[in-house]
Amino acid sequence: MNHRSSLNLLLQKKLLILVCIALLTIFTASCYRYPKGDPIPDDDYDPTIPSDVVRMDYMLWLEEEYTDYTLSMKVIKSEVDELETRRQIENYKGSEFAKSRGWTDDYLEEHFVVAKVRYECELDHSKTAMPDGLLESYVFLERNPKDGIWFIVDRTNPVEVLE
Repeated sequence: MNHRSSLNLLLQKKLLILVCIALLTIFTASCYRYPKGDPIPDDDYDPTIPSDVVRMDYMLWLEEEYTDYTLSMKVIKSEVDELETRRQIENYKGSEFAKSRGWTDDYLEEHFVVAKVRYECELDHSKTAMPDGLLESYVFLERNPKDGIWFIVDRTNPVEVLE
């Protein structure tokens, strides 16, 4: 065997190893399971749908500052609560708080909703005193009139769901 064919054989082996590593990396990434909860939605996420904004916000909880004490998180349901929305709009209409935010009565009617989120989480109680288990919370959202995108302006403290 001459020197040139040995060199070609060596390059072929290196190329084969690199291809195997690349395939293994792709396979591993595609099989990754989110150990702390649901994957963060991306394909179906629509920021013009309030319940999507709330779900995304709660799932981002896993990615940001609360990661060190959140052991698991699963959003069970997120939906606009029409009755609570109506109640809060009536509370805010004409109030100093609404005026301080630039909310007119008409603006509230068009660009304000309250979503209820039900989620299950497990927290490390050596790092936080926050409650865990099956919880519900209300999330207040305002819609940007220019692009229709909802953003969170406030939320209530979570309460335990007793079923």
